[in-house]
Amino acid sequence: MSKTTLTWWTASVLGLLSAALMLGRWHVLGEEVRMPSLAETWKLTLIVQGRGSASTQVTTVLPLVTPQQQIVQEAFHAPQFIGRAEERSTPLRRTVLWTAQPTYSGGTFRLHAECYLLLRPRPEGAGLGAAQTPPHAGEYLRQEPGIEVDDPDLAACARELVAEASTPSDQVERLYRFVDEQIANEPSVSTGSASALLCLQQEAGDSLAKSRLLVALCRTRGIPARLVLGVTLHAGNEQKAHIWAEAFVGDHWLPMDAFLHHWGRLPRSHVVLAHNDVRVAHGRSVRGLESAFLMEKVPSFGSESASWIQRLYRAASPQRLPPQDRGLVEFLLLLPLASLLVAVFRNVIGMPTFGTFAPALLGLAFRETGSIIGMGIFVGILLLGWSMRKVLNRFHLLQVPRTAVMLSLIVAVLVGLVLVAHQGQISASRYLSLYPLVILTGMIERFWTLEEEDGSAASFRTLGATLGLAAILWGVLSWSWVSATLLAYPEAVGVVVALLLLLGRYTGYRLTELYRFREFLSEPQTQPPTPTQPVGVIVGECTPTLQRRF
Repeated sequence: MSKTTLTWWTASVLGLLSAALMLGRWHVLGEEVRMPSLAETWKLTLIVQGRGSASTQVTTVLPLVTPQQQIVQEAFHAPQFIGRAEERSTPLRRTVLWTAQPTYSGGTFRLHAECYLLLRPRPEGAGLGAAQTPPHAGEYLRQEPGIEVDDPDLAACARELVAEASTPSDQVERLYRFVDEQIANEPSVSTGSASALLCLQQEAGDSLAKSRLLVALCRTRGIPARLVLGVTLHAGNEQKAHIWAEAFVGDHWLPMDAFLHHWGRLPRSHVVLAHNDVRVAHGRSVRGLESAFLMEKVPSFGSESASWIQRLYRAASPQRLPPQDRGLVEFLLLLPLASLLVAVFRNVIGMPTFGTFAPALLGLAFRETGSIIGMGIFVGILLLGWSMRKVLNRFHLLQVPRTAVMLSLIVAVLVGLVLVAHQGQISASRYLSLYPLVILTGMIERFWTLEEEDGSAASFRTLGATLGLAAILWGVLSWSWVSATLLAYPEAVGVVVALLLLLGRYTGYRLTELYRFREFLSEPQTQPPTPTQPVGVIVGECTPTLQRRF
C-alpha cells in the first residue's frame, strides 16, 4: 500500500469516526448538547445597547461566583464587538470588556451576554457575596453620590430610630423596618433614582432609592453598609436590575431587601452581580446606554434515569467544566483549527509566514485581547527586538544564550510598558495578557535570519503575511459559533486532524504560483519546426567554425 493510499484511508476512517461520535452525541443528548443540563439551572440574558464610535469600549457586569451560585457556561457575542471576561475581576465584581472591531465605524450597537447559573440554597443569615471579609477601617462609612451620610436630617432620623436599640444588630433591624414599612415602593423611571435624602423626604422610592436610604442610615450610626447590584428570578419576564443593601454585623454581611421585604436571608431568586456598585454597563465614547435582563429556567435533564451512554457523553462534555477550566479547554480546541487554517494558507494558497504556530498563537492572542491596538504593540515590540538583535550580533553569542538574552530584554520592555500604562491609568493586560513571549522571541530570530539570507524586503513581506494571517484567524476564531461548536462537540478535532493528514499529502500547485506564472501559462505552446533537409545539408550550410566542431 502506498503512502498516499494509507493517508487517504487513515483520514477517511478518522473523519468518519469523529462524525459518528458527533452524531451519536446529538442523538443521545439532543437539546442537552447545546444547553447545560444540571438541575436548578437558570439562563440569564443581558442586552445592552447604545450609540458609539470607532473607539468605543463598554464594560458590562457578570454574575459573581459564590458558594450559592455557580457559573455553568458563559457566552458573549455582538455583530461588531468582541466581548471577553476581564481577568482583573474581583470578588466584588466580574465584568466583560466589549471592544469595537476594526470594521465598526460608529452608530447603534447591541451587546448580548448569556450566562447559565446553578443556584443552591443559601444558609440562614448569609449574604450573597463571596467576599465576607470584614471591611477596612473607615470603609463603607463615607458619603457617596446619592448617599448623604453627612446630612443632619438623616443623622437625626437614624438617632431617633435606634434610640432604644442596644446592639448593632438591633439597630440595623430597626432601620430596616423603618425603610421597609414607612417608605412606599415606586417603580423605576428612566430619569434615575432618587437619593437617600430625597427618598426620605418623599417617603417613597424604587429599589435603588430605598437601598440608598437604608445604607445611609446605617452609615450615620457607624455601621458599614453597601449596595448590592443584582437581578431577581422571574421566569420569562424582561426586567431591569434590582438593588438591595448589606450591613456588616458581627462577623458577616447581613442582606436586607426593603423593596421586596426580605430581612437577614434572601431567597434563591436573588442573583448577585456586584457589590457597592449599581452600574450594569458603562464605557467610553458611548452614549444612550440601556440594559435589560431576561431570566429563563433551563429544562432539567435528570441523571437518575440516564443510560450509561448518556452518562459517558456528559462526563466527556467540556461544557460542564468550571469557567476557568472551560476557557483553557476552549483555547486548546481552537489551536488545532487555527493550525489547519495556517496549513491551508501556506500549502494551498502559498502565503509565506514565520512558521505554523506563530500565526496560530498570534491569532488566538489577538482574539483574547480583542483590539487592533494589541497588534500595533506587537509590531512595535517585534521591530524593537529586531534592533536589539542587531546590537547583540556584535557579541557573537551562542544561539541558546542569545535567545535567552532576547527573551529577557523583551520581558523588560513589557514590564516597562505595564508601568507606563499604569501611570496613565490604562489597563495594559487588555493588550498584553496572552502574548506568547517565546513565539515572539523566535519570530525575532527568524526575522533576522531571513533578512540576512534574502534581504529586508523578503523579511518584511513575510512579517506582513504573518500578521495578515493572524488577523484572519482573529476574525474566524472570534466567531462565537466556532468555539460553541467545538465545546459542544469536542470530537470535531478528529475531523480537523483528518483534513491535516490530507493536506500533508498535497503536492499540487499553490494559488500564488499559478498567479505568478499566469502569463507563461496563457502563452500558446508552439511545436518545434520539423526538419525538411538531411542533417548533412544543414551542417554544410553552417559556418566554418561549426563545421570544424562537427
